[in-house]
Amino acid sequence: LKNYLKLLYSESLKALPSVAITEAIENTPPKCYAYNKSFPNNKGSFSIIQKEDKYYAISNLHVFASKQDFKKFAHTQNVNLIDRKVALVIGDQTFEADITDDYKFGTYQTYGYDYCSCLITDKGKEAYETYHKIIDQDRITPKDEKSIKMFGATSKYVSFFPRRHITYCKVDFGDFKKEMYLLKVAPSNKDVNFGDSGALVSFRIPSTGDNTRLIKGMLVAKSKHYAYIFQIID
Repeated sequence: LKNYLKLLYSESLKALPSVAITEAIENTPPKCYAYNKSFPNNKGSFSIIQKEDKYYAISNLHVFASKQDFKKFAHTQNVNLIDRKVALVIGDQTFEADITDDYKFGTYQTYGYDYCSCLITDKGKEAYETYHKIIDQDRITPKDEKSIKMFGATSKYVSFFPRRHITYCKVDFGDFKKEMYLLKVAPSNKDVNFGDSGALVSFRIPSTGDNTRLIKGMLVAKSKHYAYIFQIID
């Protein structure tokens, strides 16, 4: 993996939740997006995973958290979230989810994180199946090491060039800025946009023999020509 990574320093970046996604909804409606029910103007991307018999939505903390809760992370990582109700819009349906205690923001063991998990409290299986019917899983799962794939609420299906650079970033989250190490990637077919924050990103790395291992990451921010992600550690 070290052969694919190069340490760089980045210019200031902009996180990608969006109040402006409202305009995108009117012009090219997103298939899936999420927002905190206490702060519905701030929308972003998410994905749904299954763990045993429960279903979870995962995204950036700055997408799922309310504005008032998220501002507390400017000075500390130990925040007890108050506003935990999240709405997940999938097609023409809306599902409810509760933020769990599985969230982290800031630097952990050197690398940056902006992660949050929600338990889907109503019709979890239906939400999971609807999500996977709407989004073509083949288009977001790379078959080899030659590309990185993503689905975002605004930009839909995005591909990236395979090279990833560990980059020291200063990310503008609106109410405050946070410095962290993220992976810098270059889009190959279209740029990411506001509203794509929290989108799941997939790529492959070498494994034993001629095999590869599928790795999951998550989009956090963008600059003029690049996107910035962190790797999800299971």
